[in-house]
Parts: sequence; C-alpha cells; structure tokens
Amino acid sequence: MGWAGGNAAFERVARRLIELGADDTTKTEVCSELIDGLQDCGWDTVDESLGEFAGDSAILAAFRRRGFIIVCGDEHPTKPWACEKEKHHTDDHKDDQGRTWPRVTRPIAPDSDSPPGAA
Repeated sequence: MGWAGGNAAFERVARRLIELGADDTTKTEVCSELIDGLQDCGWDTVDESLGEFAGDSAILAAFRRRGFIIVCGDEHPTKPWACEKEKHHTDDHKDDQGRTWPRVTRPIAPDSDSPPGAA
C-alpha cells in the first residue's frame, strides 16, 4: 500500500456512510471491518484517519474496537508523565508505565472558554 493509501480508502468510505445517513451500528461495523482489512494490507497511518473522524462516536467505536484511541495526553503536574488513557476519560490518569495520578478538572469562568486566570 502506498504512503497513506489506507487513509484515502478509509476516509472515502467513512464520508460516504455519513453522507448516506447510515445508522451508528452500520458505521461501526463497516468501518471496523475496513480498518481490519486495511491493516492487513499494511495501513500504517491509522491515527491520521482516527483524528479526522474524532467527532463521530460510531466511527470512533470502530477504531476503539481495533485498538486505536485518541489519547488523553494530559501531563502530570510535576513529573514527565503523559496520560495514555482515552481522551475525555473520567477516572485517574495513567501513563504507559502504569503510574497514576488524580484527574483534576478546572472550572470554566462564566462567559469564557478559558480557565479562570488564563490570559
């Protein structure tokens, strides 16, 4: 398979499913099988297509089923650790070495998209 050839094939099919109004079950099943088949042919840029469809929960479910997630990436406040759990998880952070630390949520200031005190 050529450089990012799997991306073009996957994205074409996924976009068409969305355009046709396919239900979530159909999108998840079709995309899951397509991911599996493309990987068998050497698809190595899966993460690019994963990011492209981050807003579609059914397509994300297909990626998750095949072991691909958008990682949290939040960092420990004082140590060089980055969370490897799925983005938007609600439990404690955990890095690739199994080290955990509390997930801290920062309140959003009224009428603002920024945390309090942010410039």
